[in-house]
Amino acid sequence: MSKRRTLIKTLLALTLVLFSVNSVIDAKTVNNNNDHKSWNLLIKAISAVESEHNEKAVNGKYVGILQISPGVVDDCNKICGERRFKYSDRYNKKKSIEMFNVYQGKYNPERHLEKALRVWNGGPSYSVSRTNGYVRRVMKKYNELKRG
Repeated sequence: MSKRRTLIKTLLALTLVLFSVNSVIDAKTVNNNNDHKSWNLLIKAISAVESEHNEKAVNGKYVGILQISPGVVDDCNKICGERRFKYSDRYNKKKSIEMFNVYQGKYNPERHLEKALRVWNGGPSYSVSRTNGYVRRVMKKYNELKRG
C-alpha cells in the first residue's frame, strides 16, 4: 500500500509539473498573449531584473537567477507532495524555472502575466500597491526583450 501511495503522489506531482510547464493554448490564452513564448519571455525578464541572469546571485535569503527564498522551496515541495527540491536547487537555472512553474501552477494556473509577477514578488496573498513597482520594472524589461 505504501509503494502504491508513493507512486500515486509521484504521478500527481509529475502531472502538476507537466501542466505548469506546458501552457494550455486556447482562445482566451492567446488573446491575452499568454502563450508559451510569452511565458518564457516573462521568466527571462524576471531573471534579468532579479539577478541579471546570474545563477550565483545572493541577496540575503534570496538566491539564484529568480531570487528564490527557502519558503518558496518549501512551498513547492508541499505543492508536489514530496521533498522534490533542495535549497541548493535555487542556484540551478533549470530547477529554479521548474520551481517557478510549480509555484505559478498553484497560485496562477491561468498563467496571467501580471498576476505571475505579483505572486512572485508578493506571494500568494500579494498586495497590488506593494507589487506595482516590481510589475513595472519587469514588464519594462519584458517589452524590451519582446521588441528584440
